[in-house]
Order: sequence, then C-alpha cells, then structure tokens
Amino acid sequence: MVSVPDAPRIENKEGVLDLTQVNVTQNPIKLQGEWTFYWQELLSPEEIRIREAQNGDHDRWIRIPSSWLGAWLDGQRLSGTGYATFRLDIQLSEQDRNARLALRLPTIFHAYKLWVNGELLAEVGVVGQDKRSVTPQLATKLVFFQPKSDRVELVIQVANFHHHRGGITKNIELGGSDGLAVRTNLKIAAEMFITASLLVIGVYHLLLFGLRRKDRAPLYFGLFTLLFGIRSLLVGEHLITQLWPDFPWGLQFKIEYLILCSSGYIITKYFDCIFPNYVSRWFHLGTRIVTGAFCIVVAATPATFYTTMLPIIGVMVVLHMVYLMVGLVYAAVKRMEGALTFLLVSVFALVTVINDFLYYNEWSPIANTSPLGLLVFTIAQMILISSKFTRAASNEERIARELQDTNNKLTEMNMNLERTVQERTQALSAAHDDLRTSYEQLLHSEQGRKKLLAYITHDLRLPLSNMLGYVEAVQAVTALALSQN
Repeated sequence: MVSVPDAPRIENKEGVLDLTQVNVTQNPIKLQGEWTFYWQELLSPEEIRIREAQNGDHDRWIRIPSSWLGAWLDGQRLSGTGYATFRLDIQLSEQDRNARLALRLPTIFHAYKLWVNGELLAEVGVVGQDKRSVTPQLATKLVFFQPKSDRVELVIQVANFHHHRGGITKNIELGGSDGLAVRTNLKIAAEMFITASLLVIGVYHLLLFGLRRKDRAPLYFGLFTLLFGIRSLLVGEHLITQLWPDFPWGLQFKIEYLILCSSGYIITKYFDCIFPNYVSRWFHLGTRIVTGAFCIVVAATPATFYTTMLPIIGVMVVLHMVYLMVGLVYAAVKRMEGALTFLLVSVFALVTVINDFLYYNEWSPIANTSPLGLLVFTIAQMILISSKFTRAASNEERIARELQDTNNKLTEMNMNLERTVQERTQALSAAHDDLRTSYEQLLHSEQGRKKLLAYITHDLRLPLSNMLGYVEAVQAVTALALSQN
C-alpha cells in the first residue's frame, strides 16, 4: 500500500513512533524505521515488560522493512534463518485515542504472531525455535483494534527456517479501520481482476490452439498467460491462501519459482512463432538448457537453497526479454506488422518485471507491479493474435470465394462441354449413317458390276469358242496340205 501524498513521512526511532501530531485515522502511515529487536528470542509482551523492569531499556534495534539477513549484531552478520521478537511503542494523537484502528500486515517471512497492547490478534503459521517446530505460511492480514489509551504497543514474534531471508521485509500500515479496509478490498479486487483476466485469456488461447493446431503461437501465448495467472495467485495479496488457507507453503514457492524459470523459454518460443527466423538456433539451444537446469534445481532442492537464486533467475528473465527486444527493434525497422506494438508493451512489461525483482530483493519500494505489466502485455498480444486470426479468416473467405467462382466456371464449362459432346456425337452418328448408306450403295453397285461382267463373259464365250474352232480347223488343213507337198 502507498500512503496518501499529504501524509507526513514519519519514522520510528529506537523502537518508538510519535504520532501525537498525526491523525492516522485520516492519513494511514507505514510503520518504517527502527524497531526494538530481540534476536534468537521469542518473547511475549509480558516477558518484555518483566525484562525491561529488571534490566532497563533495550539497546538493539533493526530497521523495518528489511530482512535480518546480513544485519550486524554484536559484531556479527546475521544469517537468514533464525527467530526474533520485534517491538514498537506508538504514541497516538488525541483524535485517534478513541478511534477504531487497523493494522495491515503484509507477508512476513515466514511465520509470526502479533500482539497489540498485550492481546494476541494475528497468527500466521506456527512460530518455533527450530525447523521442526516451525510451520511456514504466507498470508496478508487486516486486524482491527480499539486503543484503550494514547499508547499502542506492537509485539511480533517471527521465525524463519525455510527461506534464505527472514524478518519483516515489507511495510506494515497503521490507519483507520474503514479506510484501510476499503483500500485492502480494492487491492484484492484489482488483483482478482488481473488474475481472472490472465487465466481466462490463457485458457481461451489454449482452446484456440486445440481448434487450429497448425499455428503454435496461441499455444505458447496461452501457456505463458495461464502460468502467470497462476503466479498472480501466489504473490501480492496471496489470493491462493485466502481461498485455500491450508495450501502447502513449499508447493506454493516451488510453483512460483518454476513459473519464473520457464517464462523466458516460453516467451522465446512465442516470439519465434510471431516473427520466424529472428531467434538464432544457438539461443534456442542455450535457453532450453538453462531453463531446464534451473527448473531441475528448483524441483530438487529446498527453498533455503533455490530462493538464493532469485537474482540469477531475474537476470536470466531480463536477458531473455532484452534479446527478444533487440529482435523486435530489427523487425520494427523492417516495418513488420505488429513489431512496434510488441516492442512498446514488452518495454513496459520489462520495467514492471525488473521492479518486482528489485522489490523482492528489497531494492525497490514499489510492490507487485509485474501482474499489471503482464496484463497490458497480454492484452496487446491478444489483439495481435486476434488480428492475425482475422487476417487468416479473411484470406480463407477470399480463397473460398475464389474457389467458388472457379467452381462455377468449371461447372459452366462442363455443361458447355456436355452440350458440345452431345452435338458432336449427333454429328458423328449422322456421318456414320451416311457412311453406312454409302457403303450399302457401293456394295450394291459392286454386285451389279459383277453380274454385268458375268453376263458379258457368258455372251462372249460362245463366239470366241466358235472362232477358236474355225482357227484350229484352218490350222489343221494348212498343216495337211504342207505335208503332201
């Protein structure tokens, strides 16, 4: 939460916060500054009062919000695991003494108990002095209380044995019950809207890929959006623990880190589908190996180890996005459709992602901006993919119309061809009949010629036979006369 602009910046000093000149009912403030710090001790408010009565003031303080990891105490740097008690004494103004106030508690790493004026008001997880006795849990809380005087004492016991960072790493807010409740509910509603939008868009694109598997862009985009929709349940207001309070802490962290590790590879595959041949083969191979290695480490190691890799994972994700944006610049210079829009929303998403990595490493005061950046990125990509599908559908309709026109022309040509074939068949049939008639006539003529020749032969045979007889008789008489001479 961000306090209103007009609220004065006030910090607690040496475990005391003076709010006598501030109306926190109207102007909620963040309880940042020095808190009294009892390292490796779990003290109740009563035990603290007894110790103060015996030993006087305590002289150890720690700045909140920050992890106790790396803090100096008695000349030694503290580790991330351990347990401690935090205490803050708040002095209220006259306006706030009788008002109903509220504390908005962020996620505290990784189990805690809160007392307000000696009354136990919140307990998340189970606090203990070793790993076996501690049950970690992440959840945001909004607790209400009624001050009985102008003084409010906050005592928080915190234990961490499951993460590399322990302590109060985010701001605790104090304000009027109505104002903080409204702001908290608005924040939860905003996160629910972003989460639901990401989940619906992701499922929609996966179904879209199921209907048309030739184009893999909706597959990778749907996976990317769905996974980050799931991640948004696990960060920020931790909606998953509000919907399912007993959700396993270890599984929650592993899912979040696995999504972060795989995001670079998935977005690279999506980019390659939208702008083919812009991602080199070596980058594909490298991102596959690095992503696989990180996912194996997260799945196989405890959170105390793989959570130390968060800066490295952040660098990996940022390098992926920077590499892809270089390709986007090149595509935008070549005026490829959608490249400029892709580049602008990628820059916006990159800024929000970098801010979140800085925030979770306690280097940025602005919390949980990546879901908003990813939602803007997702909406822009959804428009890009929708326009691509629209163009594909328009092309299909145009091709269908052209095919229909061609089919109509072919049908018309086929009908004309049938008529032509029929006409030609009739012509050939008539020609065949003419040929048959001519053949019959020719055959009849041939038979008449043969009969005529037979008649002529018969008529000429008898005279010729008589003439041959006369010739033979003359030859015989001539031969006889010559023989007598």
